[in-house]
Amino acid sequence: MGDNAKICLEQAILDLCETKHLSKITVTDVLKASGITKSCFYSNFRDINDLYHYIYWERIAASSWPGLNKSYDDYLSACIIINRKIKNRYGKFFLQAIECHGQNCLEEFILEKTVAFDFNMAKQFYSEDKYDRLLFACRFYAHGWIHSRCDWIRSGYKMPIKEFAQQICDSRFALLTWLMGDNEKAKPMLQCPDLAIISDTSIHRDFH
Repeated sequence: MGDNAKICLEQAILDLCETKHLSKITVTDVLKASGITKSCFYSNFRDINDLYHYIYWERIAASSWPGLNKSYDDYLSACIIINRKIKNRYGKFFLQAIECHGQNCLEEFILEKTVAFDFNMAKQFYSEDKYDRLLFACRFYAHGWIHSRCDWIRSGYKMPIKEFAQQICDSRFALLTWLMGDNEKAKPMLQCPDLAIISDTSIHRDFH
């Protein structure tokens, strides 16, 4: 499937969710709205949820990262870009897709990506016997930012884009360290360029 066909499918989803919740939209609806053939659709996507994964990952998230080595500033920049995309184009899609549950749903896809990213960044600070707890902390944080973003959309984007992005970034560090319950092991993270840094909070002061 060429890029033009994928763009047509994306636009069809964005148009359809303006008048019908994604949970009620079928592949047949998307094909009719986009003009794409059934064989073309299924040669590239397993199901409609797989299309949602593509829209989120390729059009919203992955394309927003400025590089592979993600410092705090990189992470913040990416969050700002993603928030801007959500507000300007993808808000209704994101909210409705997260509300769709079941096998291969978008929320589980995002959780898998986010947990893997944060776990790989943070595991260097902990021994293997702490990995289960770290995975829990990463998943707890991932659930938090996903549904905080949903609340932000529902509020009509009341909080400014940059301010909301900073809250996502700062809560990342706070939760991943607080939930591990080990301030001494968490201290190096204050200098780690790959994890968000809290600069003026009680947790920061407790570490010094």
